[in-house]
Amino acid sequence: MLETAGLSVATAGLSFAESEIEHHEIEGVSVPFASARLLLKMRQTGRGKDALDRMFLEQKVEREDNG
Repeated sequence: MLETAGLSVATAGLSFAESEIEHHEIEGVSVPFASARLLLKMRQTGRGKDALDRMFLEQKVEREDNG
């Protein structure tokens, strides 16, 4: 799973050091997930289909920052 996440992060031009991975426990297993901030970084493309994702993620990050 981390290898898949690593590939996605590397594809976006980010490193694990600067990536924001959140861990959530599911049935006793710690599972890594990309944070909203990381997903937003990964959606900074010229692709039209990423525009709605960016809008949603920008709002989510703003809510997280403002509590």
